[in-house]
Amino acid sequence: EPAALDMGHMAPGTIYKGSIRVVNPTSSPIKITGSRASCNCTSIDLANTVLAPGEGADVALTFDSTGKLGPSTIHIRVTAEGYATWAQTTITGLVSLPVSADPAYLVTAPRSRTNASSFDDIKTGTFTLSSIDGQPFRVMSSGGKEPVYADRFNPASDSPRNSYVLKWDISEYDSRTCKNAEGERIPSRWIVETDHPDCPLMDLQVRHACNLGIFNSQNRQFRLAEGRELVGKLSPGESVEVEVPVRWFPRATQSQQFIGATSESDDFTVDFLGQTGVGMGLKVKLRVTPREDLRGVFDGIVRVDSANDVVKLEVIGTVR
Repeated sequence: EPAALDMGHMAPGTIYKGSIRVVNPTSSPIKITGSRASCNCTSIDLANTVLAPGEGADVALTFDSTGKLGPSTIHIRVTAEGYATWAQTTITGLVSLPVSADPAYLVTAPRSRTNASSFDDIKTGTFTLSSIDGQPFRVMSSGGKEPVYADRFNPASDSPRNSYVLKWDISEYDSRTCKNAEGERIPSRWIVETDHPDCPLMDLQVRHACNLGIFNSQNRQFRLAEGRELVGKLSPGESVEVEVPVRWFPRATQSQQFIGATSESDDFTVDFLGQTGVGMGLKVKLRVTPREDLRGVFDGIVRVDSANDVVKLEVIGTVR
């Protein structure tokens, strides 16, 4: 108990602590044989715990919201000796920046569910931006261009709002080649820049076949964070140091010795500063330095090498 736990809005990449209570409602002792969570973002271990009739055990939970934006649901399941079914607690929450998007990603699946190879993709749509604190803000850019509003908002004459409906459009990209006429690749993230003091920029994942698995490590052992790192707003000439968590795939060895990092973008350089932690707590330390004359959003790929693998990370920020 409780049967459901709502964490509300959660900042990405933050550790939250909570607890649940496992209770024996029967008239006989119960031996717990196992317990598990539906993700690697939390852990629980009650195996071999024996509860007397009416007795309960408090279980502390440490929950990592990770960097994946959008609704999050985790199931905690407990099994007991002699019972075919399990007891379950469901933890829900919304991982969001101070300005959130609904939906949290752009859905670009093929229109034809009966023909998976159809390239008649959904390439346009809308999403709603809202400030969690209700503070009015302006949208500075959307998808690298002037924002296109779908709610009749006129930025030249209307006062700032705390919510907007924006249009998105990736119709310039060919789904077969994954590029546009200029040879530019379809974006993996739709980036929105705002003047909200706590959210200078945010992003929506572009869920398209062209983007499947592009940020998995070469040997499919791990990825860095959610494939991207938001470094926020920087002043001209400023650098930023970040620690990027390693997200292990199932059955991964959970051991890597990272040895270097290289920027594939002309807009910023990257310095490899080492690594911290081990296993589930392993992080890669990087320093990102935008080009001195750069102003506005930068978005590029960093290659990170380990002794026996390589992985790519998208780095997003803005200079102003």
